[in-house]
Amino acid sequence: MVKFKKFMGSITLFAFISAPLYGGVLAQCLLQHSPKDKRETLVKWIVATYAQEPMFKGLVAVNKSQYQKVENEAVNFLSQLLRTCSPQMMQVMATQGLKGVESEMNLYGQGIAQSLSSPLLQKKVNLLGQKITQMFFAPGRGNGATPLVNPFK
Repeated sequence: MVKFKKFMGSITLFAFISAPLYGGVLAQCLLQHSPKDKRETLVKWIVATYAQEPMFKGLVAVNKSQYQKVENEAVNFLSQLLRTCSPQMMQVMATQGLKGVESEMNLYGQGIAQSLSSPLLQKKVNLLGQKITQMFFAPGRGNGATPLVNPFK
């Protein structure tokens, strides 16, 4: 269960919305055998998990029974999925070891995020990018890439 939480907790939807996906045999198998409703279940689990964090209290409310329900659905689906893709998982384990499997699982998470990104989410991400650009880069100076401040200080 801890490894499942670590895997799903490592998925960051924001970062992968428009990034191209290049996956190996395991990630591709996992994605091929993940229908949209099951992908949505995994994303719901992520949101429900984040809702347990103190910093998200007040933004998202998920009670214990809701969390248990979505967690059970996610665990059941992933167990079935990993059995379906066990030949590919064994291939990755034999050639790349556990690190290779972790890498493929991260690619799987990226694929889920890409497949479920909505037009509203795309629009919100683009608007956030515009605001950040306006805050940190001077408009009208050459190509607009002259920093106003160093955002990394």
